[in-house]
Amino acid sequence: MGSANSTRALLLTFAITIMVLILGAWLMLYDLRQTDVQQAQNQLAGLSRVLSDQTANSLESVSLVMRSARERLSDPVGRRLDLDDTPVTFLLKARVAGLPQLRSLFIVDRAGMLANSSFADRTQVMSLADRDYFQHFLNKPDDSYFLSPPLRSRLDGEWSIFMSIPFFDEAHHLRGILVASIRIDYFNKLYRQVGTNLADGIELLDDRGLRVASFPQNDELMGIFIEDLPSLGPITDGEPERHQVAPVILKGVPGFAGLNRVNGFPLTIALFYSEQRVLAPWRKIAAMVILGVGFVVLLILLATVSLVSHLKQTDALTLALHKQDERMRQLIQSVHDAIVTVDAGLNIVMLNAAARKMFSIPEPATETFRFANCLDDKSAHKLSLWLHEGDAPADPDENSLDEITAKRPNGQSVVLETSYSSVRVQDQRYLTLVLRDVSERHRVEQALRESNRQLKELTAMLQKVREDERSRIAREMHDELGQLITGIRFELRWLESRLPAQRPDLSSKLGAMVKQLDVTIAAVRRITTELHPLILDDLGLTAAASWLADQFAQRTGIEVDLRLADEEPTQGGPVALALFRIMQESLNNVAKYAEASLVEIRLHRNTYHWQLVIKDNGVGIQVESTKREGFGLIGMRERSTLLGGSFDVDSVRGRGTRIEVRIPVEIEQRQA
Repeated sequence: MGSANSTRALLLTFAITIMVLILGAWLMLYDLRQTDVQQAQNQLAGLSRVLSDQTANSLESVSLVMRSARERLSDPVGRRLDLDDTPVTFLLKARVAGLPQLRSLFIVDRAGMLANSSFADRTQVMSLADRDYFQHFLNKPDDSYFLSPPLRSRLDGEWSIFMSIPFFDEAHHLRGILVASIRIDYFNKLYRQVGTNLADGIELLDDRGLRVASFPQNDELMGIFIEDLPSLGPITDGEPERHQVAPVILKGVPGFAGLNRVNGFPLTIALFYSEQRVLAPWRKIAAMVILGVGFVVLLILLATVSLVSHLKQTDALTLALHKQDERMRQLIQSVHDAIVTVDAGLNIVMLNAAARKMFSIPEPATETFRFANCLDDKSAHKLSLWLHEGDAPADPDENSLDEITAKRPNGQSVVLETSYSSVRVQDQRYLTLVLRDVSERHRVEQALRESNRQLKELTAMLQKVREDERSRIAREMHDELGQLITGIRFELRWLESRLPAQRPDLSSKLGAMVKQLDVTIAAVRRITTELHPLILDDLGLTAAASWLADQFAQRTGIEVDLRLADEEPTQGGPVALALFRIMQESLNNVAKYAEASLVEIRLHRNTYHWQLVIKDNGVGIQVESTKREGFGLIGMRERSTLLGGSFDVDSVRGRGTRIEVRIPVEIEQRQA
């Protein structure tokens, strides 16, 4: 009979174990699936925001060019020109140059006729009075701009969207409409570069839900309403940027769509991830988990069969019960938290080894030892309340119910975090306490340190990404924008040399435009250098620091005494970049606040450290400002700390400021 009961119990345990195992595996797979879905939704939100920003930047560049052209047409000189004059054509062509997304600029007069265009051939007489971008301003002349749905060009049939703005004469009568033809294929190529590896579909929609651009590209569906995607609704004045991630079924394919408003324009970016893409890693893990669970179930089944067979052959029920009892006792004894059960007189009924050790209770004294002897009077009173009331004390002035104060044998007081439960057995109430010493909080502190370490790693990664992006932008501005502007300057010089002598006004105007381009070239060089000094990557820290000191001295008139080590950090490495940025920020602070006439910069290297010392003879840092560092000092300190170095500031009012940075050489060797 006993063997049969044991067999039934074992089979029940097997069934419960299998159910728990399957349920646990299902819950784990469900949690992993939700995690993958959430990660995909976060990636959708981030990627849609990036594409939205890129689209907004491209359209804002066109808008800026159009506003600039309108200002030239609305100034006194521009108003004297006819809309079909050649200088107006040159103006339109100059504004189109350098913007790959801008196909053309053209002017529609107040009668709806094409007056001028940046296209070379504009001899064709064409009426555009039926176009939305013209009709819109006849009905709403006070609107600042209008963005049309996708339209085919009447000249070459290419798909474009048209952005239009009005301009007026001195009497504020509509003089004409400046229209920009924006290539839709530009956005198609942009989305194709992103979508090839990162998304299953990308749509650019207007507020009516009409397709403007897409990946994969399909010109037959251009301007068609997309029904399967949710809508963010029309934008209202002053409304912040809106975004949404939602499950959708697009063309019969289930997945997720991330929508993000294009800031400043009535457009929406929609990215689509198919469920197949999102759950592909999860399906692989699920297959392995299912195989693993099946294998474990098989092992459990074999073990159960073997154990049942053994139980039928031997009468080991008593031994098994004793083993189980011993296992439970060991489990309670192995708990690190102290567990104590007391009766109504606060006498100890049961305690584990951790409680015995915590209160130094001798082994034979378990049954007669009063737990109240280990507590102060207030804590003993709280335990009595918990026993007899079974709930928290009514007195609001009492301490928190989850804390009591205990006394160690040496008289030392210790605060214990307490969890309690009260139960009545045969008219006798017992109180079980689970006690934890506050030293356990060290584990939380360790977790906090780990979190800080991860935060520092994230900060280092973000800083590297920012520097890489600034370097890329600086190189593109130097290599592409600089060449385009220089080319325009040569073309203007060529045009100036061929102007007739009887038109000194045009020659003067072209000369002014060349001067403006010279200023623009200088500005591009300055911005490129401020973003990322290419000399740092190409020639190293020594050349970059010398250039920085010379530029600072020329700009501010402050003398710079620069002495650098014979060696220099790895060219283009993190140490060189950090030292250069600290020099740069320090010199900026000197120029802004120090009122100094001399700055000394010293860079040394010994066996263990790079040492950078920057000292000025200025007024020093204000006493109140040293209590709370500004963003500049915080940024310099963060750069040195991320490389395992130190950052110290020493300043005396009226005696200048001294900054010392130390960065371990081993950091550079490890990076190399």
